[in-house]
Amino acid sequence: MIINTGQRTDIPGYWVAIRHFQLQATILEIYGMDCIDEGFIDGQLYWLNKWQEAMTDWTL
Repeated sequence: MIINTGQRTDIPGYWVAIRHFQLQATILEIYGMDCIDEGFIDGQLYWLNKWQEAMTDWTL
């Protein structure tokens, strides 16, 4: 039996993406913009899209 408590169950999953991009920001702060290129940015967008798909599948 599933009890709906009115709480969102998808919020903890978003911490994964938030933490991922916090770490990326830290790397940029330490090493500067010269440590990334367009491919890196494309890879981050790819990761985010795949993560979003996984979260959608997970919460259904």
